[in-house]
Amino acid sequence: MAFTQSQIDELRDLYRQGIRSVSINGRAVTYATMAEMWAAILKMEAEVNAPSIVNRPNVRRIGYKEPI
Repeated sequence: MAFTQSQIDELRDLYRQGIRSVSINGRAVTYATMAEMWAAILKMEAEVNAPSIVNRPNVRRIGYKEPI
């Protein structure tokens, strides 16, 4: 599931307020603990900030053969 930065910001706001229940994309979630909620925030951020294949540098390997 792809998340947006605004969804992450909303979840962070709820975390700061101590609210563990949230509705994202029409799906209601109640986190058991604040630690579980924080882990979800970190996971969402990692997904949003992961480097895409488009952003990876083009690397070429050059081979060398010794003359015979």
